[in-house]
Amino acid sequence: MQLLKAIFVLVASVALAEAKALTQKVFSPYALTNKTLVLYDVRIQDDFTSQYSQLLQAIRSSGSDVDVKRIEPDSAIALFDDYEQRLYDNLLVMPSKSRLLASNLDFKSLEEFSRKGGNMLLLTSGQGSQTDVSVFLNQLGIYPSPKAYRLVDYHNSNNWQLGVDKIENPVFLNPHIVPEGSQVSELAYENGSAALLAGNEFIIPVLRAKETSITYDVDRGFVGSQSTWHSGSDGFLMLAHQARNNARVFWAGSDTFLADSHFQKDLAHGIWRWVSRVNGVLKSDRFEHTKVDRDGLSLAVQDGYKVKDFCKFETAFSKWNGTAWVPYETTDAQLEFIMLDPYYRLNLTLDGTSNDSALYSTTFQIPDHHGMFTFKVDYSRPGLTFLKQYSVVPVRHLANDEYPRSWQITNSWVYVASFFSVVVAWLVFVFLFIVSGKKPLASAEKKKE
Repeated sequence: MQLLKAIFVLVASVALAEAKALTQKVFSPYALTNKTLVLYDVRIQDDFTSQYSQLLQAIRSSGSDVDVKRIEPDSAIALFDDYEQRLYDNLLVMPSKSRLLASNLDFKSLEEFSRKGGNMLLLTSGQGSQTDVSVFLNQLGIYPSPKAYRLVDYHNSNNWQLGVDKIENPVFLNPHIVPEGSQVSELAYENGSAALLAGNEFIIPVLRAKETSITYDVDRGFVGSQSTWHSGSDGFLMLAHQARNNARVFWAGSDTFLADSHFQKDLAHGIWRWVSRVNGVLKSDRFEHTKVDRDGLSLAVQDGYKVKDFCKFETAFSKWNGTAWVPYETTDAQLEFIMLDPYYRLNLTLDGTSNDSALYSTTFQIPDHHGMFTFKVDYSRPGLTFLKQYSVVPVRHLANDEYPRSWQITNSWVYVASFFSVVVAWLVFVFLFIVSGKKPLASAEKKKE
């Protein structure tokens, strides 16, 4: 009896632990398939599943099933179904020496995958920089160094000829991608490469190279202007990109920090959850504007806007915490009221929060100009999904019976008084002229008589 009781308690404890783990599993609110495709090159990662088991577990903990495949140029790998819909939400490509990812997979496929909302974690290194991955990154404005180049640092390396194998006290530049709590004292970066970036506003720097580091062509055997890919802090070791449709791409110049031997749990989880759109996800639950009086009270009759009316605008922001939407509080949200150019840029103030959103509002007076105006909120911050909302409304001029009467305008009182004073003076003049004139003279006929 005691044995059965112990077994029952053990089974109940395991079930409770599994239920708790299930409830704590995070996921993306915009996942379409809950699947992730991982591509690796057996010539570099000969036993991928055992060497990167913690990375695979981090992917699964983000609510995604993992499909691991070898990079084989002669085989076909499908990213889309027969209806051109994505088969995967996320794509992870490890460093590869192969010229092709698959017989049917090239940089155009990667472009289409991103265009359809797919997210990608792309890794290159000094050992492998796959051509299609590099071309795709180049089109984003990210230029990783080729595989023949080596990242070295004369001042921060025990043996600079072997290249940089770790980054001491890395400073990550975006807290939405790498949370502040996941800072590390030492980052493994063996066989690492660096990248230059173009002037693309959608690129997000994550980790900058040391000021004393350079990347040079090992085959040339010397450092010179023709063999140097980057020098100093012009290079980057980690970069992110978020497209207009909020599809995300993360690039790193080494895969060592994701291997089990150097795995940084908080760092890896933070990067992957950003890539898979678990972290840094915002949405707007409300976008309303209404006509109000001078005191900000809503009017009973809403007959559209005319010049010099008062308007109240309201919106609400929410942030995904991995399992539910919570209020997102900020102080830098703005409303633009635009015709051709913004007439107003107004700061939105926080009115309060509910269970899942934070409410913002502002009240302003419509300008003295009629035409088509646009209410626009464009909240774009590096590392967060873009919030872009707009609504077009007409603003009419005053009707004939809506202009204020002359006696309602204090500046016109002088002119109104002048008018009435002239009228009164004229009447007085006429009256005095009539009553004060000389008597008429007797006619000539009366004089003859």
